[in-house]
Amino acid sequence: MSEAERTALGDMAAGFQNAIDGLTAKPPVLNLSGLTKFDTKVLSSVDFQSSVTLDKDGPQKLAFHADSTTRTLNVDGPAGSMNVSVDMRDSSIWGNGKQRAAAIDSYLKQFDKAASRGNADKALVGMFKDAFSQMNSDYVAPTQQPKISLADIDHAMLTGLADFKASVKEVTTSPNPKNLSEVDSFAYDASQTTQVGGINQFNRSISQQQQSNLKASYHMSLVPDVPLILTTDNKSQNYYYKQIDDTAQSKVGISYTKGVLSEAYAEQSAKQSTRTTKYELGVLTDDSTTPFNASQKRDILESLKPLLDDLKNEKPSALYNWQQKLLEVHSEILLKSDPADLKDKGWSIPVPQA
Repeated sequence: MSEAERTALGDMAAGFQNAIDGLTAKPPVLNLSGLTKFDTKVLSSVDFQSSVTLDKDGPQKLAFHADSTTRTLNVDGPAGSMNVSVDMRDSSIWGNGKQRAAAIDSYLKQFDKAASRGNADKALVGMFKDAFSQMNSDYVAPTQQPKISLADIDHAMLTGLADFKASVKEVTTSPNPKNLSEVDSFAYDASQTTQVGGINQFNRSISQQQQSNLKASYHMSLVPDVPLILTTDNKSQNYYYKQIDDTAQSKVGISYTKGVLSEAYAEQSAKQSTRTTKYELGVLTDDSTTPFNASQKRDILESLKPLLDDLKNEKPSALYNWQQKLLEVHSEILLKSDPADLKDKGWSIPVPQA
């Protein structure tokens, strides 16, 4: 082996050990940084599989694969399972480090909101956040240059992340022996898909969609901070049973005609549904469903025109104002799962109706 090959294998060995050490920790954590940073010029791919017995509940299993175009991670353990896959074939949609960091941070906040709303296992969601962050870090250098290059405004309207699919699912339990059909569950998924097309660089189009889904259910005590202990005795049957069903979507569209930006829009929607049933001494005393929906659209091109004119006329501070606008646009297009977040001022300009 060459010196580069020996170094790469040594780094991989350390990466494998770090991953195993993380899985054997209590609670288990993911440490994949040593596996995602491999040198694609020396190693064509990396595969890592492990099964670590944590306790009597069963083993923690992990399967990881990475090459120059794909990363996949599957984790299955006593608390639940998760899957993260990253499609790295189109490097044209990757943003700079700051954009990717902002997008990852935004998604981690969405995960936290989903976990809180769905009463998820904190350790499981913590591993899921680690998985998402690490799978979207240290993108390897592309093996070939993209056919169509994107401009700064294009990147501002995209997350900056490679396309991905991510999901986490908690082990379902039936904690109420008097009503086994009432289960405690948590399932969440998020994904991004992007298309870059057009006949050439000057006549191109870009679209990107983000989406998330949350389905969860859980029991909670009628009295805060009082543990809920459910038995077959009606005297113990005093609780709320919550059922959560949420969806969120985001879409951006960009078009160029003869090298001129001709369309740039963003639209988002978020729907939340909360069904709450209340039992007192085993008797259903309330059953209510609360929906919360919001849908907003924005013509981003219209908001950019004054700044584009300033740049064209070389006005003082035009470049600084443009850069600040791009940061604002990027923050606005990131997925928002809470309908209340779509009421922000950034979504105050509606798309003109045809």
